[in-house]
Amino acid sequence: IQSHFAFKSVIEPASEFSQIFTSLGFDTQNTTFQQASLSRQYDYILCSHVLYNVNLPDWPAFLDKMLAAKSAQGKCTVVMTAGYGKHHDMCCAINDKHKSSTP
Repeated sequence: IQSHFAFKSVIEPASEFSQIFTSLGFDTQNTTFQQASLSRQYDYILCSHVLYNVNLPDWPAFLDKMLAAKSAQGKCTVVMTAGYGKHHDMCCAINDKHKSSTP
């Protein structure tokens, strides 16, 4: 998907992943989305596997910030996964504070 956009920005709080994105040439902020400084409008915002790490009462402000950062014709996509299974186990292995529900 990145080849379709001239400017690509990544917000990644995990240092090990942030370094990878930086090495691949992305404009990278090593912080959370809530703390990130967004100084431009984006044509496409992908929020992938993030919201389950945000406290539910904070979701409205998170989504408002995301919508405010998209351009007038921009699009946003939010991707979430189940609270159990192989992917959930991997997320828990990476982040012991992973906040997904369990079955």
